[in-house]
Amino acid sequence: MATNTRSNTSINNSKDSSEAPAASECIPWLFVLIIECLAVVILNIITIIVFVKQRQLQRRSTYLIIHLAIVDLLVGGVSGPVYIAGKKISCDKWRYHSVISVISLFQFISVINLAAISLERLHATFRPIQHRLLSNWHYVVVIFMIWFISVLISSIPVVLHELFSWSLELLIYYYYIYFSIHIFFVLVICASYISILTKVRCGPRPRHDGGSNREQRLTTTLLMMTLASLLTWLPSLVFFFIKSTPYFKDYIKISVHAKARLGFVLTTLTIANSLVNPILYATRMAEFRTVLSQLCRGTENQTESQDIQLNIRMP
Repeated sequence: MATNTRSNTSINNSKDSSEAPAASECIPWLFVLIIECLAVVILNIITIIVFVKQRQLQRRSTYLIIHLAIVDLLVGGVSGPVYIAGKKISCDKWRYHSVISVISLFQFISVINLAAISLERLHATFRPIQHRLLSNWHYVVVIFMIWFISVLISSIPVVLHELFSWSLELLIYYYYIYFSIHIFFVLVICASYISILTKVRCGPRPRHDGGSNREQRLTTTLLMMTLASLLTWLPSLVFFFIKSTPYFKDYIKISVHAKARLGFVLTTLTIANSLVNPILYATRMAEFRTVLSQLCRGTENQTESQDIQLNIRMP
């Protein structure tokens, strides 16, 4: 039975290879993905530098934000290039069991990290005094658990490949797990922010000191960031829902060209999730803008001083 499955897979792969999209169709999309990955890497490096360099932004409430920026950096620096390399080699013909684990790893980390941020904001809203008593160790444990759960989930394709031969039924089963896990954490995020909004709108008015106002602004910014992330993930979630149902058999009948175009569009939207967060930080967080402008001015002043010294040394 396994031999028949492998032979059918090889037949399908050879058939797909003969129908592979032309290079003229793949190259523009690959160029867009490369530019997008570079933008993700550059913007998130700047974000990490701003958060780490400025002591005002080094609050415990921003630890998970810094971790999310690191994960977004890895999306642009690892997941994106792995996907691009697979497309460059065979244009939608890479091996599922290995590449899909790498690509899905940082996606799982992102969604679980957003769920952790929403729960952290929920705790800060309903238990502000206890939230201020949290130590750095609590955040270290949360980040460790995020990585542990994500690695465990993303390794499912490799385990399935080692124990069984890839088949349509196993693939549908994996997509069902993938979709269910994402939906679970999305529901956690939605429930957390709905509870926060209900508390803010219907609960007693808190005293407006500097700390509470800062926490409210941070919660609003993180809510907008989460909504933007969900919008970029929504097409992929719908796609994986279709793949986890019997309709996946109808999807297989679609031409390779249509599959390639759909894959490029969904990947572009997914990577855009890692691009939108630094933009929201710059537009919504005044402290972030201040530090960013100081860094830019410091770079300009350093360049000007180097030019002046160079001119003085020249005869």
